[in-house]
Amino acid sequence: MTSASIDEVVIAFIAAQSGHSANRLQPCSTLFGDLGVDGDDGDELIAAFVERFVVDMQTYRGDRHFGPEGFPPWTPIFWLVLAWRAYSEKESTPESRARLVPITIQNLIDSARAGKWTMIYEESA
Repeated sequence: MTSASIDEVVIAFIAAQSGHSANRLQPCSTLFGDLGVDGDDGDELIAAFVERFVVDMQTYRGDRHFGPEGFPPWTPIFWLVLAWRAYSEKESTPESRARLVPITIQNLIDSARAGKWTMIYEESA
């Protein structure tokens, strides 16, 4: 498979998994912020990606990319905090407001090419 074709195959895969048109997707599109993939849906998409592209995910940290599924009792307060951050941080992204690390389609393309998860994480203090 050539580099150009792996890009197209990954984009088609993400389109099918997320329900978005492949024409709308760009390498810089993020799963959480741009496509709304979160919680169990994010975990399922990554599991399907691993199976389809045979990617070694030993270094993958799912808790850094997607929030929990469901609505705990403090969810309304959390939404208010996110809304306040959105208002006070005009240049912020959905991921930064939720304190998540974005996964772009390019991250998935790079990992599919390498056969392993290529993202390097900064350790939090």
